[in-house]
Amino acid sequence: MATFQAKSVRRREDVRLLTGKGNYAADGAPSGTLTAVFLRSHQAHASISALNVTAARSVPGVRAVVTASDLTDVNPIPGGINFPRPDGSPAPKTDRLLLANDRVRFVGEPIVMVLAETREAGLEACEAILVEYDSLPVVVDPEAAMQPKVSFWVTRVMVFDDDIDPTDLRDVLWGYTTRSHPTRGQVLMEDQRVTPLHLFYSEEERGGAGGPKMAYDCLLDPDPAKRLRSTAFLENFPPEVRQRALAVWES
Repeated sequence: MATFQAKSVRRREDVRLLTGKGNYAADGAPSGTLTAVFLRSHQAHASISALNVTAARSVPGVRAVVTASDLTDVNPIPGGINFPRPDGSPAPKTDRLLLANDRVRFVGEPIVMVLAETREAGLEACEAILVEYDSLPVVVDPEAAMQPKVSFWVTRVMVFDDDIDPTDLRDVLWGYTTRSHPTRGQVLMEDQRVTPLHLFYSEEERGGAGGPKMAYDCLLDPDPAKRLRSTAFLENFPPEVRQRALAVWES
């Protein structure tokens, strides 16, 4: 009987996954399955002054275009838990709508959901949706973002450039691991107000003394000339070199 204990095992799935040949649940959708595509906010904080989805509904292959006005009988996502703050005052409780209504509060917040026969049709419909925003104040400084009134429940904040999609966990992890310096990229704030629900704080910290919070600077150098270029496999090697490398890997 073969054993793999205390032995180096060569991975077999890397080439398939790294070259786009992986097989995922979404790759095998049953016949008749519709695809949901979301139109998301590109603004961090803004009021929605106008929303027009008429053209989107006429795109071939689109079965439905759903906005917040269509979900008045659907309960929002509950926000917060009914526990008091350390000083005895009520904890903040902000329910979150499934789709933004009159205001967006973060980049990537969904505004419209399109149900279509194909992803391409859904994307085309999203392109046809007209949204007008009135920008509102935003917090972009790591230290300001960690102030208690802004983030009573937040213990860590990551600040990225706009090329990182905050709704994509893989993008966030990549941006954090490749752009945040292990020491200079961290800003520690001591004695911040915390919620007693965060059990990793000590009893004293949860009891009202306050605890630390951390912000991570994942921003690129503001001077483009000082930024390191991408080292991606597909972007830095000619096709013949990539083919030889893959042939060696697969052999």
